[in-house]
Amino acid sequence: RFSEEGAQEIADFHDFVLSTAQMALEVQMTRDPGSARALVAEKERARNLERRLQHAHHARLRDGNADSVATSNIHQEMLRELKLINTCFAMVAYPILSEKGDLLDTRLGPVEG
Repeated sequence: RFSEEGAQEIADFHDFVLSTAQMALEVQMTRDPGSARALVAEKERARNLERRLQHAHHARLRDGNADSVATSNIHQEMLRELKLINTCFAMVAYPILSEKGDLLDTRLGPVEG
């Protein structure tokens, strides 16, 4: 069983990802650049949220919370996967922003043969 705090964190992050999915659907349907930029901002927000939740989980582990210790691996993996799913939804915005010239070129160099 997750700790009460851990279960609430996962539920809240899940709700966040669902709201990102709704935004992604809207962006896909409207192709609005402003909404696309907002969607990309949600990707950054998710990254920060996942980091904060991981720190909170580690604090519970340091405090010896038995439920957190017992479910640590699955808790951490769920947070990572929810962030990944959120990123997938946010990717809807990139082609729209690219068409408008709102994206910077990649910082990766060409692949050497």
